[in-house]
Amino acid sequence: MTPKLSYSLTETAELLSIGKSHLKKFTDSGELRSFKIGNRRLISRDAIEEFLHSLEQSEYTETPTGEAS
Repeated sequence: MTPKLSYSLTETAELLSIGKSHLKKFTDSGELRSFKIGNRRLISRDAIEEFLHSLEQSEYTETPTGEAS
């Protein structure tokens, strides 16, 4: 089966195991790119992968106190 190219906000929240309100904070801040088709807001598979990668990278560049090193 071919993987989906984009996901709804509900599907993305489920994929990331976070709530929709938390997901909205990420999309509103631009940390997670999204786009609209008609009235639907979607998030591309690539945007999700980039978002996860950025989270992994920030984990390695922060000290235990949360300050950037």
